[in-house]
Amino acid sequence: MMIAHLPSGYLLGRLFQNHEDAKLLLAAGLVGAMAPDIDMLAFLLDGSLHHHAYPTHWPLFWMGIGLPIVAALHLLGYRRGRNILAVFLAGTMIHMALDSVAAHSIGSDLSARGVWN
Repeated sequence: MMIAHLPSGYLLGRLFQNHEDAKLLLAAGLVGAMAPDIDMLAFLLDGSLHHHAYPTHWPLFWMGIGLPIVAALHLLGYRRGRNILAVFLAGTMIHMALDSVAAHSIGSDLSARGVWN
């Protein structure tokens, strides 16, 4: 299912098609939409937790790291870096929103396995 999030990143990036950094912002949207699934590597190696239980599937993980950096880039005047990171973070949040559609079945599975009990 990792590639299932790519269309959302593509659509996000296309919102900026007339921006001077359109290609970079498209790439940031695509990578951001995929980034939370990096935990699939740990899941495939260990398998003891559903991959949605790892911190990379927690919105606070991405916002806690990303927002202070976006703010610093803004204050330092690095518009390009700020814009790229902001689109990346938007991609991660869209990923979480799309994953929440399946949260009921995933949550039931995790509770049954003792992860959320």
